[in-house]
Amino acid sequence: MTEIPEISHVTDIGSFWRAVGLRPVGASVVTASDDAGPRGFLALSATHLCADPPLMMVSVDEKTSALETILRAQHFAINYLAASQEPLMAIFGGRSELKGADRFTTGEWGQIATGAPTLMGAAGVIDCELVEVIRRHSTAIVVGEVKAFAGGSDNDPARRSRCLLRVGRATGRSSPPGTAGDRRHGGRTRGELRGQVARCAHGHG
Repeated sequence: MTEIPEISHVTDIGSFWRAVGLRPVGASVVTASDDAGPRGFLALSATHLCADPPLMMVSVDEKTSALETILRAQHFAINYLAASQEPLMAIFGGRSELKGADRFTTGEWGQIATGAPTLMGAAGVIDCELVEVIRRHSTAIVVGEVKAFAGGSDNDPARRSRCLLRVGRATGRSSPPGTAGDRRHGGRTRGELRGQVARCAHGHG
C-alpha cells in the first residue's frame, strides 16, 4: 500500500510559502531599467498567460523596489538562470550586501528588444512590454506582451537540463507604483489587450 504523505493545512503566511515551496520552478530574475538605473529581483511566479496575444505575467510584492522601475520603464525581462549562475539567486533574492543597481555588477548584462536588462548566458530570456498591472491585496501582477526571446534552440537536448531549478521560498521587495496610459501594442490598444487578458484568464485565450 502506498504511504499517505503527511498532510498540512495553510493557516498563515508561513505555511502558505511552505506549500508553494513544494513545487520546483525555474529560478528566474525579473529585470527592468529606467533613468535611475537597473533593478531586479528573484521571482517565483513568472509564468505564461496565453499565446494569442503572447502574454507573460509575474507577481510582484508591492514593497519590491523593482516594481516602480517596471512601471516607469513599461517593460520587464524574465531571465531564467542557468545552473552555473546559482550565486545570482542569493544576490537578487536579497541575501547579499548588494542592493539596487549594484546587483548588476555581477554577471554580464545586455539588451535584446525593450531595453530591459538581459542576462548573458542565461538558460533563457523572455523580453516583455508592460501592458497591464492587476493589484490584489499586497501584490501587483504585471502582465507583459512578449517582444523577443533568446535561449537554447529547440534541437538542443541539453537546453532544459541547463536551467536552475528553485525549491523553497524566495521573495522580492519593492515600492508603490504609478499608472500607465493607453497606447498601442502590436496593433492593439492597452484597453484591447486588457480585454484579451480577461478572456485568457477565463480560458478563452
